[in-house]
Amino acid sequence: MTSFLSKKKDNQSYEEKLATVPERTRQSKLYAIKVFEDFVCEKYNNRTVADIVEELQAIKKTQEQEAYDEALYGMLQDWINWNENRGLGNYTIRILFSNLRKYLFHIGIKTYEQDIKEILRFGKKTREERYPLSQDIYRQIVNGFAQSDNRHCF
Repeated sequence: MTSFLSKKKDNQSYEEKLATVPERTRQSKLYAIKVFEDFVCEKYNNRTVADIVEELQAIKKTQEQEAYDEALYGMLQDWINWNENRGLGNYTIRILFSNLRKYLFHIGIKTYEQDIKEILRFGKKTREERYPLSQDIYRQIVNGFAQSDNRHCF
């Protein structure tokens, strides 16, 4: 028997939950879901996220925990690899994964920090120069090369 207090955990209830968060945060979280939906559709022959959730729940009920973990984390690793192949940056994938993980928890799929660290492989964080050279520094570099070219050192 289902309680009248129980709410269905789906996209609509998740969007309702996000109604009170700042707009940019909400957009970021919904974008992560959209990316996941695109992955599921492409990778699993036009299936939906609901189909994936049903399949994972069926595996959890009928098979060992190890089979469930293998299916869940295998799918998540495929999602990470799919995003890398699409050209998304490593930091972007990590942020998307963090938001996706919150959504998955909402719909009843729990992931564990230790399992994520041990099983999933993300690309290395790349360090980018935060501030490009100023025009003055660039001019000094160019002038320095121009002066050394005039000396003709052999």
